[in-house]
Amino acid sequence: MTSVPLAAEPSAPVAPTSADAELQSVTTPSSIHLFGPFQTIDRDHHDCTRLFTPLLKELFLIITTYTIRNGRGISSEGLNEILWHDKSEKDAKNNRSVNLAKLKPILEKIGNCTITKEAAYWQLHTGDETFLDYKRFTALVNETAPPDTRRIHALLDIIRRGPFLSQTEYNWLDDIKSEVSNAVIDQCLHYLRLHGDTENPEFIIEIANCIFYFDQLNEDALMVKCKNLIRLKRHNLASNTYLKFAKDYKDIYNADFSRSFQEIIA
Repeated sequence: MTSVPLAAEPSAPVAPTSADAELQSVTTPSSIHLFGPFQTIDRDHHDCTRLFTPLLKELFLIITTYTIRNGRGISSEGLNEILWHDKSEKDAKNNRSVNLAKLKPILEKIGNCTITKEAAYWQLHTGDETFLDYKRFTALVNETAPPDTRRIHALLDIIRRGPFLSQTEYNWLDDIKSEVSNAVIDQCLHYLRLHGDTENPEFIIEIANCIFYFDQLNEDALMVKCKNLIRLKRHNLASNTYLKFAKDYKDIYNADFSRSFQEIIA
């Protein structure tokens, strides 16, 4: 599923959960961000994203996402199929070795980050001092208990940078982006079903905006956002939100949105 962020008015920032220090990327010496634009911050708090050439960036992202997604990583054959499918096995191996060697000093600059081969799979390892938002995100959405306020705050702390790898497009990445999008939407809607009527309206609106990052035409998010804008006496903003949604719906589907504003806020 390819999603386009829905333009939304700035909402009041949600206070971070300072009790959970693991969520605070600003307190860690280094960080790797896959939500929003790809970005790496080294242990001296310098942005070192520019050190990644296009090929090094893709190689790094493949190993990183596969490691976190399946807990195992990716095989040499998998890397060859994605990056060097037009090369002989020997040339692909040489390309892989050369580029992994180029990645090594960049990862050392970021912090305690290494790429190793274990049981025939290439894996990324990061130390506790390096914050990796996708790793934290995966841990949060894999929690078995129903989503609570702590978890949603933690997810928003990650997601407010923007959609997953928002300025990066690869064919192999489409399924992973779709999985991330579905996980975000499921967590947020589950929370809204449990707490939507009792939570602070500003917080509920931020959750709705988060859903819109990943699903521009999510009707549940539209309903929740408009209702809570009405709760805050922001009637014009609620109406404008509905009108923009209806326009986007028309532009994408070439059909009128079937539900009226009154039906949405009822």
